[in-house]
Amino acid sequence: MKPLALFAFALCIAMLPASTPAHSQMLIGSSTGQAEVLWDWWFVYAGGASPQREVIYIDSLSVENVTDHAAIMNTDINVKMKKFPIAYVQADGVLISEDKTRAARTAGRVRAKCETQEIMFEESDLFFWDTDRGVEHGPASPWLPAGNDLRYSQILKFMCDPKARTDKNMMMRADQSSDPLNTTWDIIWKDVKKPEFTTKKSREQIDAEFDAIMARAKQQNTEATADAQKRLEGYDKESEFMASVRKTFQSKDKKFHTLFYSMPGWDEAQINTAWGAPLNAGWQGSTRVLTYYYQDTVYDQVEATVDIIKCQGGGCGKVGETTETKSVARTANCERYLYLRPGGSKDGLRLVDYSWTCF
Repeated sequence: MKPLALFAFALCIAMLPASTPAHSQMLIGSSTGQAEVLWDWWFVYAGGASPQREVIYIDSLSVENVTDHAAIMNTDINVKMKKFPIAYVQADGVLISEDKTRAARTAGRVRAKCETQEIMFEESDLFFWDTDRGVEHGPASPWLPAGNDLRYSQILKFMCDPKARTDKNMMMRADQSSDPLNTTWDIIWKDVKKPEFTTKKSREQIDAEFDAIMARAKQQNTEATADAQKRLEGYDKESEFMASVRKTFQSKDKKFHTLFYSMPGWDEAQINTAWGAPLNAGWQGSTRVLTYYYQDTVYDQVEATVDIIKCQGGGCGKVGETTETKSVARTANCERYLYLRPGGSKDGLRLVDYSWTCF
């Protein structure tokens, strides 16, 4: 989600008598003229009859795959993965409602399971024409099957198949501002007048709140600048640390490369979330060691006695014995050891090495 302060700032401007509404972005090929595009809202669904119509947008720049670490853990270590399994796809979504009794704008995070065609909505923020209500919060939904619901199907299609983002599928780029609300009323619902944001507060109260918002924004900008400087200073340190850990991981036998591919630099909480509680956790000096049990097939090299057979005159027979080395498979109890030490630009202990042994 983008910072809610942007929307709150827009509301304050909208309520001032001398304010002028910003010009809406046109559907398809719109451009804000800004140096960097921070939002890319796509129209994916419109439905309902006036005065209860609604429009749904998805921000294409926020679409991302979330790796299924549990699936990696449950995959045979000898299986070479061409790509890592995806738990779900997530993105920012906005629903604009014409119904004045509902929220004018509902914003939240959407998740999609492409293979099973399921969708869920994280907690959402609701903004009303009556700005005195403030921002209300909607609960998260469970996972819902798309079924015959056109809204869900359109969202799933957009998030799961980028090639489907065409006007033939009733999808189009709509807006590149922080909020597509004005675009909806100025372009899609031109047949009705957009409501005004209302408040019972006096001009003095509005001015005071505006000044407070600007003061907070200034403070946030100062803090953000300092934070950005700190992150820049730590970038080289973090890059050097991660390069060193990845080099260590790559130097290992390829047996566990897939399993540990995404784990360099993880902290203990991340490891426990993905792997569960360790069999044992302790210290080797200043190094934290987590031990995990597993079973594996190992091959023992065994010296076996074999007969020496010689054939002569149409017949074969044993003429002696010798020994040779054979590989004998067995199921073994094994342990993985994960080593955590401080490093990089982040606080706390982080995964820097691993090893394993079988008994």
